[in-house]
Amino acid sequence: MKQKFKRLSFVRVNGSWEGIIEGTYSQLEGGGRDVQSYAIYVLEDGKIDNNISWIDESEIELLENQDPDNAEELIEAYNFEDEDEYFDDGDEEQ
Repeated sequence: MKQKFKRLSFVRVNGSWEGIIEGTYSQLEGGGRDVQSYAIYVLEDGKIDNNISWIDESEIELLENQDPDNAEELIEAYNFEDEDEYFDDGDEEQ
């Protein structure tokens, strides 16, 4: 079976929120043939707010406007921000 949504695609989930496809279960967890369950970056106010896994393809619809370059920039900003929070111990460098 072929996956329905490509990585970096802008989508709407359950008609209620928008996101960016991170990948299928098979792509992200390795092996297997599950290409119907997706991890999705959740968009809020034009920025990535969270990441949710595993959403079935039947709950996802492709948005009309696609911009993979913008998707990559949003993901990079989110990963960088998340990394800063992870490593921040509350002390500033001397």
